[in-house]
Amino acid sequence: MSHSTTSFLRSWNTEPPFDPNPATTPHNPTTNPSQPPWLLPEKITPAWEVDALCWPDVVLRLEQHFADTMSRVSHHLVASHQAGLKVLAITSAERGVGRSTVAMYLARAAASGSLRVALVDADLLNPSLADQLQLDAPNAWTQCISQHTPISEVAIQSVQESVTVFPLLQTSPITFLEQHRQAITDLIKCLSEEYDLVILDCCMLSQPNPTLAGIGNPSAIQAAIVVADAELSSHERTQAACNALNAVGLSSVGIVENFRP
Repeated sequence: MSHSTTSFLRSWNTEPPFDPNPATTPHNPTTNPSQPPWLLPEKITPAWEVDALCWPDVVLRLEQHFADTMSRVSHHLVASHQAGLKVLAITSAERGVGRSTVAMYLARAAASGSLRVALVDADLLNPSLADQLQLDAPNAWTQCISQHTPISEVAIQSVQESVTVFPLLQTSPITFLEQHRQAITDLIKCLSEEYDLVILDCCMLSQPNPTLAGIGNPSAIQAAIVVADAELSSHERTQAACNALNAVGLSSVGIVENFRP
Protein backbone atom coordinates (compact mmCIF):
# COMPACT_ATOMS: atom_id res chain seq x y z
CA MET A 1 0.00 0.00 0.00
CA SER A 2 1.48 3.31 -1.02
CA HIS A 3 0.19 5.25 1.97
CA SER A 4 2.84 5.41 4.70
CA THR A 5 0.62 6.11 7.66
CA THR A 6 1.93 4.79 10.97
CA SER A 7 -0.62 6.30 13.35
CA PHE A 8 -4.20 7.42 13.15
CA LEU A 9 -7.55 7.69 14.96
CA ARG A 10 -6.66 11.11 16.32
CA SER A 11 -10.26 12.19 15.94
CA TRP A 12 -12.05 9.05 17.11
CA ASN A 13 -15.26 10.18 18.81
CA THR A 14 -16.07 9.29 22.41
CA GLU A 15 -19.72 8.65 21.56
CA PRO A 16 -20.93 5.89 19.21
CA PRO A 17 -20.82 7.40 15.67
CA PHE A 18 -24.28 6.20 14.73
CA ASP A 19 -27.95 6.64 15.47
CA PRO A 20 -28.83 3.90 18.02
CA ASN A 21 -32.44 3.97 16.86
CA PRO A 22 -32.34 3.91 13.05
CA ALA A 23 -35.63 3.76 11.20
CA THR A 24 -35.07 0.38 9.62
CA THR A 25 -37.13 -2.70 8.96
CA PRO A 26 -35.64 -5.98 10.22
CA HIS A 27 -34.51 -8.19 7.36
CA ASN A 28 -36.39 -11.47 7.17
CA PRO A 29 -35.13 -13.72 4.37
CA THR A 30 -37.96 -16.19 4.93
CA THR A 31 -40.65 -13.79 3.71
CA ASN A 32 -39.82 -14.06 0.02
CA PRO A 33 -39.53 -17.61 -1.37
CA SER A 34 -38.20 -16.26 -4.68
CA GLN A 35 -35.00 -14.93 -3.12
CA PRO A 36 -31.71 -16.47 -4.31
CA PRO A 37 -30.23 -19.45 -2.44
CA TRP A 38 -27.52 -17.43 -0.70
CA LEU A 39 -30.21 -15.59 1.25
CA LEU A 40 -31.81 -18.71 2.71
CA PRO A 41 -31.89 -18.57 6.54
CA GLU A 42 -29.09 -21.01 7.22
CA LYS A 43 -25.90 -20.58 9.21
CA ILE A 44 -22.88 -19.38 7.24
CA THR A 45 -20.18 -22.03 7.60
CA PRO A 46 -17.07 -20.77 5.77
CA ALA A 47 -15.77 -23.32 3.30
CA TRP A 48 -12.29 -21.82 3.48
CA GLU A 49 -10.10 -21.07 6.46
CA VAL A 50 -6.58 -19.99 7.36
CA ASP A 51 -4.73 -20.39 10.65
CA ALA A 52 -4.31 -16.61 10.87
CA LEU A 53 -4.60 -13.72 8.47
CA CYS A 54 -1.39 -12.07 7.20
CA TRP A 55 -2.13 -8.54 8.34
CA PRO A 56 -0.07 -5.72 6.77
CA ASP A 57 2.85 -4.47 8.84
CA VAL A 58 1.30 -1.02 9.20
CA VAL A 59 -1.73 -2.50 10.98
CA LEU A 60 0.44 -4.54 13.35
CA ARG A 61 2.68 -1.55 14.09
CA LEU A 62 -0.36 0.52 15.02
CA GLU A 63 -1.36 -2.09 17.58
CA GLN A 64 2.15 -2.40 18.95
CA HIS A 65 2.89 1.30 19.35
CA PHE A 66 -0.61 2.46 20.30
CA ALA A 67 -1.87 -0.34 22.54
CA ASP A 68 -3.95 2.02 24.68
CA THR A 69 -5.69 3.37 21.60
CA MET A 70 -6.40 -0.16 20.42
CA SER A 71 -8.01 -0.97 23.76
CA ARG A 72 -10.16 2.18 23.69
CA VAL A 73 -11.29 1.55 20.11
CA SER A 74 -12.11 -2.06 20.97
CA HIS A 75 -14.28 -1.04 23.93
CA HIS A 76 -15.89 1.67 21.80
CA LEU A 77 -16.87 -0.80 19.08
CA VAL A 78 -18.25 -3.28 21.60
CA ALA A 79 -20.34 -0.53 23.23
CA SER A 80 -21.53 0.63 19.81
CA HIS A 81 -22.50 -2.92 18.89
CA GLN A 82 -24.44 -3.30 22.13
CA ALA A 83 -26.26 -0.07 21.29
CA GLY A 84 -27.28 -1.38 17.87
CA LEU A 85 -24.38 -0.98 15.44
CA LYS A 86 -24.27 -3.89 12.97
CA VAL A 87 -22.81 -2.48 9.74
CA LEU A 88 -20.02 0.10 9.54
CA ALA A 89 -18.89 1.48 6.18
CA ILE A 90 -15.38 2.89 5.69
CA THR A 91 -15.01 5.35 2.83
CA SER A 92 -13.11 8.50 1.85
CA ALA A 93 -13.20 11.43 -0.50
CA GLU A 94 -9.75 10.69 -1.94
CA ARG A 95 -7.51 7.74 -2.75
CA GLY A 96 -4.38 6.83 -0.82
CA VAL A 97 -5.52 8.08 2.58
CA GLY A 98 -5.34 4.69 4.34
CA ARG A 99 -8.98 3.65 4.05
CA SER A 100 -8.24 -0.10 3.95
CA THR A 101 -5.76 0.27 6.82
CA VAL A 102 -8.52 1.77 8.97
CA ALA A 103 -10.95 -1.01 7.97
CA MET A 104 -8.46 -3.75 8.87
CA TYR A 105 -7.45 -2.06 12.13
CA LEU A 106 -11.09 -1.72 13.18
CA ALA A 107 -11.74 -5.36 12.29
CA ARG A 108 -8.92 -6.46 14.58
CA ALA A 109 -10.03 -4.08 17.32
CA ALA A 110 -13.59 -5.41 17.20
CA ALA A 111 -12.38 -9.02 17.18
CA SER A 112 -10.16 -8.34 20.21
CA GLY A 113 -13.38 -7.35 21.99
CA SER A 114 -14.83 -10.79 21.22
CA LEU A 115 -17.07 -9.59 18.39
CA ARG A 116 -17.50 -11.87 15.39
CA VAL A 117 -16.49 -9.70 12.45
CA ALA A 118 -17.22 -9.90 8.74
CA LEU A 119 -14.66 -7.85 6.81
CA VAL A 120 -16.01 -7.18 3.33
CA ASP A 121 -14.02 -5.78 0.42
CA ALA A 122 -16.67 -3.42 -0.94
CA ASP A 123 -14.32 -1.38 -3.13
CA LEU A 124 -15.85 -2.40 -6.42
CA LEU A 125 -13.54 -0.11 -8.38
CA ASN A 126 -10.19 -0.99 -6.76
CA PRO A 127 -10.44 -4.16 -4.62
CA SER A 128 -7.33 -4.84 -2.55
CA LEU A 129 -8.09 -6.74 0.67
CA ALA A 130 -7.26 -10.20 -0.74
CA ASP A 131 -3.85 -8.96 -1.88
CA GLN A 132 -3.14 -7.01 1.32
CA LEU A 133 -4.07 -10.01 3.48
CA GLN A 134 -2.16 -12.37 1.13
CA LEU A 135 -5.22 -14.53 0.50
CA ASP A 136 -5.47 -16.87 -2.47
CA ALA A 137 -9.23 -16.35 -2.60
CA PRO A 138 -11.13 -18.80 -4.84
CA ASN A 139 -14.38 -16.83 -5.03
CA ALA A 140 -15.67 -13.27 -4.74
CA TRP A 141 -18.85 -12.16 -2.99
CA THR A 142 -20.09 -10.64 -6.24
CA GLN A 143 -20.46 -14.23 -7.51
CA CYS A 144 -23.17 -14.74 -4.88
CA ILE A 145 -25.21 -12.23 -6.85
CA SER A 146 -24.15 -12.91 -10.42
CA GLN A 147 -23.80 -16.71 -10.20
CA HIS A 148 -25.75 -17.61 -7.03
CA THR A 149 -22.58 -18.97 -5.42
CA PRO A 150 -23.37 -19.86 -1.78
CA ILE A 151 -22.00 -17.37 0.75
CA SER A 152 -20.14 -20.18 2.51
CA GLU A 153 -18.06 -20.74 -0.63
CA VAL A 154 -16.89 -17.13 -0.53
CA ALA A 155 -16.14 -16.75 3.18
CA ILE A 156 -12.54 -17.14 4.40
CA GLN A 157 -12.35 -17.56 8.15
CA SER A 158 -9.33 -17.08 10.38
CA VAL A 159 -9.06 -19.90 12.92
CA GLN A 160 -7.11 -17.82 15.46
CA GLU A 161 -9.17 -14.65 15.04
CA SER A 162 -12.87 -13.83 15.02
CA VAL A 163 -12.62 -12.30 11.54
CA THR A 164 -14.09 -13.71 8.33
CA VAL A 165 -13.13 -12.07 5.03
CA PHE A 166 -15.45 -11.71 2.04
CA PRO A 167 -13.12 -10.75 -0.83
CA LEU A 168 -13.38 -9.25 -4.27
CA LEU A 169 -11.12 -10.63 -6.99
CA GLN A 170 -11.36 -8.02 -9.70
CA THR A 171 -12.77 -4.64 -10.54
CA SER A 172 -16.50 -4.60 -11.17
CA PRO A 173 -18.01 -2.15 -13.65
CA ILE A 174 -20.22 0.60 -12.28
CA THR A 175 -23.10 -1.09 -14.09
CA PHE A 176 -22.85 -4.00 -11.62
CA LEU A 177 -23.75 -1.65 -8.76
CA GLU A 178 -26.47 0.03 -10.77
CA GLN A 179 -28.05 -3.30 -11.72
CA HIS A 180 -27.71 -5.01 -8.34
CA ARG A 181 -28.14 -2.31 -5.68
CA GLN A 182 -30.89 -4.20 -3.87
CA ALA A 183 -29.08 -7.54 -4.08
CA ILE A 184 -25.95 -5.95 -2.59
CA THR A 185 -28.06 -4.45 0.18
CA ASP A 186 -29.68 -7.84 0.85
CA LEU A 187 -26.29 -9.52 1.00
CA ILE A 188 -25.03 -6.98 3.55
CA LYS A 189 -28.14 -7.52 5.67
CA CYS A 190 -27.66 -11.29 5.43
CA LEU A 191 -24.12 -10.94 6.80
CA SER A 192 -25.32 -8.63 9.58
CA GLU A 193 -27.67 -11.37 10.78
CA GLU A 194 -24.80 -13.85 11.05
CA TYR A 195 -21.98 -11.65 12.40
CA ASP A 196 -21.82 -9.19 15.29
CA LEU A 197 -20.26 -6.49 13.13
CA VAL A 198 -19.90 -6.10 9.37
CA ILE A 199 -17.12 -3.74 8.27
CA LEU A 200 -17.28 -2.61 4.64
CA ASP A 201 -14.01 -1.46 3.09
CA CYS A 202 -15.79 0.71 0.52
CA CYS A 203 -14.95 2.68 -2.58
CA MET A 204 -13.91 6.26 -2.56
CA LEU A 205 -17.10 8.30 -2.38
CA SER A 206 -17.37 10.74 -5.24
CA GLN A 207 -20.08 12.77 -6.86
CA PRO A 208 -22.22 12.72 -8.92
CA ASN A 209 -22.03 8.90 -8.98
CA PRO A 210 -21.47 7.59 -5.44
CA THR A 211 -20.30 3.98 -5.51
CA LEU A 212 -20.54 3.03 -1.85
CA ALA A 213 -21.88 -0.53 -1.59
CA GLY A 214 -25.38 -0.54 -0.23
CA ILE A 215 -25.91 3.16 -0.74
CA GLY A 216 -29.00 2.39 -2.84
CA ASN A 217 -30.68 1.43 0.42
CA PRO A 218 -28.86 3.08 3.36
CA SER A 219 -30.98 1.12 5.85
CA ALA A 220 -28.41 -1.67 5.43
CA ILE A 221 -25.78 0.56 7.06
CA GLN A 222 -25.99 2.16 10.50
CA ALA A 223 -22.80 4.23 10.43
CA ALA A 224 -20.00 5.37 8.16
CA ILE A 225 -16.47 6.68 8.68
CA VAL A 226 -14.84 9.03 6.19
CA VAL A 227 -11.05 8.61 6.25
CA ALA A 228 -8.87 11.64 5.56
CA ASP A 229 -5.16 12.42 5.54
CA ALA A 230 -4.61 15.10 8.19
CA GLU A 231 -1.93 16.82 6.10
CA LEU A 232 -2.92 16.25 2.49
CA SER A 233 -6.69 15.79 2.32
CA SER A 234 -8.95 18.59 1.22
CA HIS A 235 -11.31 19.64 3.99
CA GLU A 236 -13.87 20.60 1.37
CA ARG A 237 -13.79 17.14 -0.25
CA THR A 238 -14.01 15.39 3.10
CA GLN A 239 -16.99 17.51 4.11
CA ALA A 240 -18.60 16.89 0.72
CA ALA A 241 -18.29 13.14 1.29
CA CYS A 242 -19.95 13.49 4.70
CA ASN A 243 -22.72 15.58 3.14
CA ALA A 244 -23.24 12.98 0.40
CA LEU A 245 -23.72 10.28 3.04
CA ASN A 246 -26.15 12.50 4.95
CA ALA A 247 -28.02 13.20 1.73
CA VAL A 248 -28.86 9.51 1.21
CA GLY A 249 -30.25 9.25 4.73
CA LEU A 250 -27.20 8.13 6.73
CA SER A 251 -27.06 10.44 9.73
CA SER A 252 -24.30 8.73 11.72
CA VAL A 253 -21.11 9.79 9.94
CA GLY A 254 -17.71 10.28 11.55
CA ILE A 255 -14.24 11.28 10.37
CA VAL A 256 -10.96 9.52 11.10
CA GLU A 257 -7.77 11.42 10.35
CA ASN A 258 -4.65 9.52 9.41
CA PHE A 259 -1.48 11.39 10.10
CA ARG A 260 2.17 10.80 9.42
CA PRO A 261 4.97 10.99 12.02
